[in-house]
Amino acid sequence: DDHGHGSHVAGLAASNTFGLAKDAKIMPVKAMGLTGGDIASIAGAIYYAVDMGAKVINMSLGSYGYPHPLEIEAVNYAESKGVIIIAASGNGHPVYRVPVNTDTMPNYPSALPNDNIIAVAAKSDEGLLAPYSNYGVDTVDVVAPGGMSPQDLISAAKENPAGLEFVGMSGTSMASPVVAGITAQIISANPGLTIAEIKEILMSAGQEIEGLQEKVQSGRYINALDAVERAQNNVLNPNFWPGI
Repeated sequence: DDHGHGSHVAGLAASNTFGLAKDAKIMPVKAMGLTGGDIASIAGAIYYAVDMGAKVINMSLGSYGYPHPLEIEAVNYAESKGVIIIAASGNGHPVYRVPVNTDTMPNYPSALPNDNIIAVAAKSDEGLLAPYSNYGVDTVDVVAPGGMSPQDLISAAKENPAGLEFVGMSGTSMASPVVAGITAQIISANPGLTIAEIKEILMSAGQEIEGLQEKVQSGRYINALDAVERAQNNVLNPNFWPGI
């Protein structure tokens, strides 16, 4: 890990200390370096993870503009194999640093229309969303804690001069693995769920928040316990169907 970002994200998803899915297996796939990443490497990483048996892929990365055909093909491949991709919605305009509506200024891969994409916005203790978080009723699905200084999310760190094992970071990059960990728990609770059923659970877990319906599709702050209970109850309810 050149930067520490990946270690921090992996820790939030599945570490024994701070992870949302503490017994999940982590498959580290390196697709980026200190200067960023190229589409071929990112697409290749998706293919690799799918072929190696990943059930959930977290993508705490993104770019604005148009999606590259290789990226689209890789996401389509994951969808064809029943693999969920949890993607950060982005931390605002790359120049002006203000949140953007990804319905009109798409961030990819989070804004791709695939059913297996779960786009994640971030919340903090300020306002409906964190002051840096992108949003979009059509292109952002759920909201999870993303932290904000001085209340960053604490997770694993790479080797550093201070000798710290844990550090704080904030962003939709942090909110995304929180949802990835919840998704892993949902699959563990009910391995037979389809992509559509998993997405329905994620979208309906938690209480509706007034005003949030104008920001993200679910209109809720995701609730991990509610999500897992919904997955477990689905086993006992033969009448369950997404959207009902």
